Amino acid sequence: MGAMIPPMSQPKIEILPLKKGFLRAAADATHVLVRLVAPAKPTELTEAPRAPLDISLVIDRSGSMSGDPLAAALESATRIVRGLRTDDRVAIIAFDDHIDVVQALTHVTDREAIVARIKTIDHRGSTNLFGGWEEGVNSSRLSSARTGSRGSSS
Repeated sequence: MGAMIPPMSQPKIEILPLKKGFLRAAADATHVLVRLVAPAKPTELTEAPRAPLDISLVIDRSGSMSGDPLAAALESATRIVRGLRTDDRVAIIAFDDHIDVVQALTHVTDREAIVARIKTIDHRGSTNLFGGWEEGVNSSRLSSARTGSRGSSS
């Protein structure tokens, strides 16, 4: 029998008029601010363990991504990699009109080596969106076939 989850507290709902003199019988529409306040997380609640992840990060490096858009994508990929556990696996795919496997699917045991590979991605040619997506899916699919089914994101 699994651990019992305590009942959740109800959220607090606040309705605040945007104008003074809020009247219940007003004929005109009244604009209000509705605020939902989540209850505090119970202290006795323990998080359920999650299964290891297989994630393929597919990054568009086409010319239209040069500058801030590519920098933001690389920063996001870096944050994702640094947030993974060592039993998770990640693949990094970069695409423009060519598809490159920057990092084949691997366990996240050396985050900084994977981050260093992410930082080598720079902007290039035109966009082959389907090719990049397809390579990301194939990276996870081939691995799943070899090791049994694991969660997959792309």
